[in-house]
Amino acid sequence: MISKKNRVYHRLFSHFQQQRYTLSDFEIEKFTNEYPDNYLMDPSLRKKALKYTRVLKCSWVIHGDHTVKCSFLMYSRNKIELNEKQMKTLIDAVSFILSFSLKNQHLVIHFVPLKDKKYISKNLSNGNVNSGSSHHNEIYVYRYEECLKVLFHECIHFLGFSHRSFFSKDLVDYYIDKYHLNVQSINFNEAYTEIFARLFFCYYLSNQSYPRFLHLLETEYQFSHYQANKILVLNQIMDVNQNTNTIAYYLITCELFHNLHIFLDFCIEHNQDIFYLKHRSLFQKMILPLKKITRKKILKSQANYSTMRMTISHHPFFP
Repeated sequence: MISKKNRVYHRLFSHFQQQRYTLSDFEIEKFTNEYPDNYLMDPSLRKKALKYTRVLKCSWVIHGDHTVKCSFLMYSRNKIELNEKQMKTLIDAVSFILSFSLKNQHLVIHFVPLKDKKYISKNLSNGNVNSGSSHHNEIYVYRYEECLKVLFHECIHFLGFSHRSFFSKDLVDYYIDKYHLNVQSINFNEAYTEIFARLFFCYYLSNQSYPRFLHLLETEYQFSHYQANKILVLNQIMDVNQNTNTIAYYLITCELFHNLHIFLDFCIEHNQDIFYLKHRSLFQKMILPLKKITRKKILKSQANYSTMRMTISHHPFFP
């Protein structure tokens, strides 16, 4: 439950709202090229992406406290897949989050808007959980579904809010016991990244309205609670973490949402610019006593049972 009385949410909202940056003029190029291969992309999606060879490249510079050069490559088939409003929204969202960079950088984003949605199946893998990846200064996003939130997630990896990989045997053992998990490892960096991706996403959708921001936080928390409980049910019959970071994306992120005021208090007190984790040991100390999420009955007949989305809210230009 997101308490409207807790001032920490307003402090985060104000931090978002006070961000100032400018953009350079845009440079546009058109050419043909193959969508790059990347290690998390399911082979079936990779095969489809290879048909998207028409490239619209938009390059610009974000001037905030530091300078970030960005090139956004939009891959299409015979015609441009997204309309002008959608393209401008993607560029605007990327510019917003990259303005929080702590150093001068250069980023290349490859986006192919495949219409394949993430659905539950007998096994959870990158084919029905992952929608993007990042490597050094390149980001790959390959689904239309949740593309804004996924862009935030991958940009956070690029910016380095947390360590690239964050494994702790003590934390893993603790969570295995806490939720009776059938897993071998948990990458806590993915949960840290995902919770901030959703916070950025909620702010971006709020149109700078604090009441709407709170409403979106509550909506996303409730959905994350449902999805986390679904994962706990599936955990009883399979290793949900065998092929991707399912536990971090759904369960640990939900627990951070469940204790969001505690998490944000920690970030405000101990992090650099709120977002950048400075003390892994203090984070581990903070997360260990967090309240366990409550169990919820999951039925196959429920409306959202089949989806493996991580967010439920939509931008008006991305229905």
